[in-house]
Amino acid sequence: MQRAILFTAVLALFQARSVGQTQSGGQTSSGEATFEVASVKRSDAARNNLPPNVCSGGPGSPDPVLLRCTNAPLGVFVSIAYDLQFYELIEPDWMKLGGAESGYDLSAKIAAGATKEQYRIMLRNLLAERFHLTAHRETRNVPRYAVALGKGPAKLQDPIAKPPGGRAYGMQFAEGHIRFDGYRLSLKQFAGFLTTMLSGPVTDETNLQGDYSFTLEFTPDDRWPGYSPQWAGTQKGEPAPSLFTAVQEQLGLKLESTKGPLEVLVVDHADKIPAEN
Repeated sequence: MQRAILFTAVLALFQARSVGQTQSGGQTSSGEATFEVASVKRSDAARNNLPPNVCSGGPGSPDPVLLRCTNAPLGVFVSIAYDLQFYELIEPDWMKLGGAESGYDLSAKIAAGATKEQYRIMLRNLLAERFHLTAHRETRNVPRYAVALGKGPAKLQDPIAKPPGGRAYGMQFAEGHIRFDGYRLSLKQFAGFLTTMLSGPVTDETNLQGDYSFTLEFTPDDRWPGYSPQWAGTQKGEPAPSLFTAVQEQLGLKLESTKGPLEVLVVDHADKIPAEN
């Protein structure tokens, strides 16, 4: 159950400074904005029928004055507050887990007209006040990847005129492997999907423009945050190839791997139980 929760949270995200204490009501002692009203608490374990909810609302969304999260991992709050991709956050494992038993519910009213940066500052201050979160930035040498053209022509089809449900892609996990269907997807968007599978930045270096349709079936490895050896052992029949092999054989592309510096945010401390509202 926890692995499924982690997987959902990671896909939904497919986006050294210390944070100080705040005072309730509009501004901190340093003049930084805070939420007008905010409530954060552990999720209700009885609501285990609800899936993890990464968060909705905030500036730039259809509901710019209300942030609402249900059964969300604490790490999601940190990623939003610091505008991070999931692989840019170094956190304890417990912060990656959402759901009714491990997640948090958050509701916060945002002043009309607040900018995205002001909103992020509000959330950072809330995390410092309620979770006593402290963190710092540092540069680490991490795996990086690029999707590039293979030796032959790419095996990509024209985009589907009417994708199922209007979606750009679909994904299924069954019998130990993943089936990814791109209905109307650019290679840049596909690189974003590969990022979630490899837990590292993936760039599109194909120079192919436009949208495409294709199907990719592969067996994930332990770079995927939702990986489990038990799941990998449930394959039936002919095993699906690795992601690297599948990209090459099924799409006529290739995944290249290297290492390079990346600035990350490292969580030094966070309370599991938030301070009372």
